[in-house]
Amino acid sequence: MLWSNVFQCNIPHIDAQHRALFDQIEKLGTMHGNIARIPETLDFLETYTSEHFSDEESLHHQTRFPRALEHQRQHQAFTRQIKKMRKDYNASGHNLSTLMEMNHAIVEWLKNHILSTDKLFVDFYHSLPGETKRGLRLPHRPWIPESSQSFYQEVTGIRVKNDSSPALKSATSVLSSAWSDAMLCGIPVIDAQHQELFHQIDILRDRRNKDRISGVLRFLADYVIKHFNDEESLHLKSRYPQAAEHRKLHENFIKTFQALKAKCDSSEGELSTILELNKVVYEWLREHVLKIDKQFATYYLAREENKQG
Repeated sequence: MLWSNVFQCNIPHIDAQHRALFDQIEKLGTMHGNIARIPETLDFLETYTSEHFSDEESLHHQTRFPRALEHQRQHQAFTRQIKKMRKDYNASGHNLSTLMEMNHAIVEWLKNHILSTDKLFVDFYHSLPGETKRGLRLPHRPWIPESSQSFYQEVTGIRVKNDSSPALKSATSVLSSAWSDAMLCGIPVIDAQHQELFHQIDILRDRRNKDRISGVLRFLADYVIKHFNDEESLHLKSRYPQAAEHRKLHENFIKTFQALKAKCDSSEGELSTILELNKVVYEWLREHVLKIDKQFATYYLAREENKQG
């Protein structure tokens, strides 16, 4: 067992996720007789580290952790490292020695990260008033693997329903609410607009609100454009180097949304068409906010910090 109590942070969700992550890594070292499961476990690790890092960064944002940017950069560097390792493993023809090297590198990075960088946040977290800590929120993650469920339940008090579906399928399942604080970027005006957009998507998902659908679609048609314009204004003001690529993604989404809205209008609000539009809008926005918008937020916040320094 790679996990030990020395890694304990006494932040229930984070401890549970760290434990689950170590358990998955340990599986990589014991798969000589079950090579077919290696890609599934690698998929899980890629998805899980992304989601776990988002949860940690949400706590940083909510608590105004002064070293959040430095911590986030380490997350980004490790995410790039995992992608490179996966690429090298595939290029090696799924060579087991390459897999073991990758497994060792991941374990060493995580040990160092939890015992040093994470501990800096842990010390800050535990210095906060109890009322502040009780007000913190994290999204429920239903994808803790079976090997870690009892630990997760013990430290969080949340009972996790597990099934036989692959870990990645569980990891990417839609939450009960479209919005989660893991999507916070740290730019107040953008975060507020994102929350409103996802709130409107929640209305589309609720079949009890059929009479509100046409109004929501009109709202989204106007508001998405306004939101994109506001983002692009910040790109220009901050001289964001990826502004053109970001704007192109906005333009492509507007075209997709308008085509689906027209389909909804012509079908007179047929439920299957509404659900199709909602799925496309939700998945695109979630992917865009968690990756593209957060890339810009990292650049923008670092630039603002340098201006103040």
